[in-house]
Amino acid sequence: MHSSTSSSERFVPVGPWPSVLAVALLIASVFAALMELGLAARGFERSINDSAWLWRQERERASELGERALILIGGSRMQLDIDLDVLREQSGLEPVQLAIDGSSFMPVLEGLAADPTIIGTVWVDYADHLITDSHKEDKAAAVYQREFERVRHEPIPPLGEDIEGWLVLHARDSMRSLADGARPIDSLLSRLLNPAPTAQYLLTRRDRSRAADYSKVEMPEFALMRALRNMGDRRFNPDGLPPYVVQRYIEDRIATLQPAGTERFMAGIQRVRASVDCIQSRGGKVIFIVLPKSGYVKAIDDKLYPREQFWDTIVSMTGTRTLHFEDHEKLRQLNCPDGSHLDQRDRAPSSLSIARELGMPR
Repeated sequence: MHSSTSSSERFVPVGPWPSVLAVALLIASVFAALMELGLAARGFERSINDSAWLWRQERERASELGERALILIGGSRMQLDIDLDVLREQSGLEPVQLAIDGSSFMPVLEGLAADPTIIGTVWVDYADHLITDSHKEDKAAAVYQREFERVRHEPIPPLGEDIEGWLVLHARDSMRSLADGARPIDSLLSRLLNPAPTAQYLLTRRDRSRAADYSKVEMPEFALMRALRNMGDRRFNPDGLPPYVVQRYIEDRIATLQPAGTERFMAGIQRVRASVDCIQSRGGKVIFIVLPKSGYVKAIDDKLYPREQFWDTIVSMTGTRTLHFEDHEKLRQLNCPDGSHLDQRDRAPSSLSIARELGMPR
């Protein structure tokens, strides 16, 4: 007698499985297509999720391009305020977007300096606090740079990581339901079925540049929150308060602000100067640029980082070319709706003005 647990006695169901699978795939495809149409009708667009993998692809391209590279480093202003197509047309160089939201440019600048293949032009999105915060090794710029160095020194390329990164990039760049790093269920519940979804004002492109449409956000509330973050104020809770109360609080706080200390800043300048000298000694160029600021954000930075103590020191000690938006009328006239970044409609004029001021027409 055969054992009741014998594998030879197991029941294998028989049925039209290819047809069932085909129907399931058809239903899933129709559902996905309807989601895409619904999200498009509600104004949502495809937008990728920035990542260390994507940054590494652009960093490798910066090395491959040699003297043809126009390398952009810094923070969110460089990602939001600069139109890469305009730079490509005006300069004849190939832009490479290496700026990282919320991070100091210094780990990336030092990484570029240590790489003998970097012989192109480097634009630095300069902000005084990015030098004083450069010691924070947990920020994305330091993490991305370490990841790049890890992969570069591996004897075998990480093929699995590259395949996964490529698939994720193309999927998110092709489907609105995956935009901004969302899962399909998130897009369904929070964007498609939600009667009042949060507007998608910020888009990230495959080249890592970003575009912000500030007509989609609530003003002045959005700008006031930006000012509070810029001031580093975590004690004040503006929820439920009318804008005029928040404005009055910000103005009172600005009046009390004192200039930041310069000890870390001066130490950072020495690191900056060493990196600049290294890049320029092999024929590269480094240009420091202060991009436009407006309103409360500018007022806060003016109090914390007086130009004569900070920017003028960078100009005199780095020995390289610089550009400050306040010194050029067309850039000075641009308005940042949130105080810190340009609207997508001003990206092209900003990029054109900077390129021309730097003498970069083709």
